[in-house]
Amino acid sequence: MSKWEYTETEIWRHGDNHISLFHVFGLIAVKNVVLVFAEAREGDGKDAHGLHDIWMRRSEDGGRSFEATVRLDLEKGCCWTNPVPVYDEVIGRLFLFYSDNPDNLHTRNFVSYSDDFGKSWSEGQQVNQFMEEGEVALPFHLAGPGHGICIKKGDYAGRLVVPVWHRQFNVDREPTKRGYCISALYSEDHGQTWEHTALLGQEIMANESRIEETEDGLIWVIRPGGGWTGRYISRSFDGGTTWTSPEPVSMGPANNCDAGVTHICGKQGYENVVLVSRVSQIPCRRDMEVLLSRDGGLTFTDKMTLPEGDAMPGYSDLCVLEEEEPLAGLVHCRNNHVLFSRISLQALTGGKYEGTRRTVWLN
Repeated sequence: MSKWEYTETEIWRHGDNHISLFHVFGLIAVKNVVLVFAEAREGDGKDAHGLHDIWMRRSEDGGRSFEATVRLDLEKGCCWTNPVPVYDEVIGRLFLFYSDNPDNLHTRNFVSYSDDFGKSWSEGQQVNQFMEEGEVALPFHLAGPGHGICIKKGDYAGRLVVPVWHRQFNVDREPTKRGYCISALYSEDHGQTWEHTALLGQEIMANESRIEETEDGLIWVIRPGGGWTGRYISRSFDGGTTWTSPEPVSMGPANNCDAGVTHICGKQGYENVVLVSRVSQIPCRRDMEVLLSRDGGLTFTDKMTLPEGDAMPGYSDLCVLEEEEPLAGLVHCRNNHVLFSRISLQALTGGKYEGTRRTVWLN
């Protein structure tokens, strides 16, 4: 990929095949295989508890092209939400968390696994049956959004970590009185059992969040609620067992909807780079941008502004493509298209998008 090349491949289009909106993306790259997941929403698409399926597209060439769409074989007539992949690098197993949110009041949480990089999946099992009864007594919780991680180094290498968000009271209360907060699921036995961390972020009404590994431990990038703006960051130095109190991080003004996060690991010159994808316009969800931190998320010094356009629903997810030169993979939306972009890090450090863009439209 040349210095300024930026490629886009269409994954889906809002409105096609009776799907009004694709939402809440999960993205993961394993060697040269890229998997993109999304809620496929029927109806007006804005309904968080309508009819939803989980759709997937799979690439075996680093996201240059994609196989046909697969609808995961889940019970029909349900509200399947928040697909969250996490890859166990030790045993080569890919897990996928997802939930049924039938009335936006309670959820059933499941996990499936694949041993062939997403070609086939096991039957989903409820996550609760893997946990000690009563560990988290909350009526509502969802994994993700985005993806989970497998810790790569240190004393906790091989541990799987997945963010979870909670609402302790129903939506008939005012948003500030719903008890929003977050926790993490982690597994040290390759997904046979899962444990919960303590709850975090009640004071900022912590909502959707992302966890990544950096050179200095784990970083938790948190979307606050209740009128707070920007992003908060918490850190863990014991593999995600305990976390520091969330503190605000300066990223500049942006819309407060969910943001994608990834970390570049093991590439010389990029060892502590953290990337954040988000929509930049505050009053509406449009104009995607990618921020770059060179110090593990302490400061964000570079920003690439992607081509302008309506980014609804404003959600995105990031991955790192394992090629000779590090590339960022990004799933995002613009003008009713769901796109997968391959972006050179040279472009990300250069500021506003320029150069040649190649767009591939798929049937």
